[in-house]
Amino acid sequence: MTHPPVVQLRFARSELQRCLEGLSEEEAVRRLQPMNCISWMVMLHRLARGRDR
Repeated sequence: MTHPPVVQLRFARSELQRCLEGLSEEEAVRRLQPMNCISWMVMLHRLARGRDR
């Protein structure tokens, strides 16, 4: 049996991927105040996880 947090992570990841379908690169890098653009948030997440090597 899969651990519940792993199931939750897989669901969250699949929902993020579903929401990003059809998003152009131009839309992804556009900054909407006060939020950061998606590419910036993804980069920060990867750095925090140590996967951006």
